[in-house]
Amino acid sequence: IMRRGPLTNSKSSVMFNIWKFTIIAGIILFISAMAVFLLYYESDLAKARTIALTTAVFFEMFIVFVCRSDKNIWKIGWMSNKPLLYAVVLTIVLQLIAIYTPLASVFGFVPLSLTELGLAITASSAGFIFFETMKALKIKI
Repeated sequence: IMRRGPLTNSKSSVMFNIWKFTIIAGIILFISAMAVFLLYYESDLAKARTIALTTAVFFEMFIVFVCRSDKNIWKIGWMSNKPLLYAVVLTIVLQLIAIYTPLASVFGFVPLSLTELGLAITASSAGFIFFETMKALKIKI
């Protein structure tokens, strides 16, 4: 394999087939994070930053399940890739540690209430819902 020359066809690039997905996911992430940020911006800037970053982290954890397969997550199952599931759970735990421990002061975070955490999770699920709906309707992105 190492003796073979590089591929010159631009359509064989790793990123060629996913550029639309990346742009759409980025737009949905921006809208979700900005929406929750603007809800708290006027009253508490630290809380606005914390909830926006938490929304972005949870958004990426939802998107990783979308990227697993062209099949709908309900067909392949949540538990079919245990290492991925462990990585997602670890990431969520680390985010919660960053928010709810003394480490929060290092990052400038403030604790979120259960309602605010639920809002972040709900907002972050927008991309997952969109892309899984596209898969269910068999609309190729």
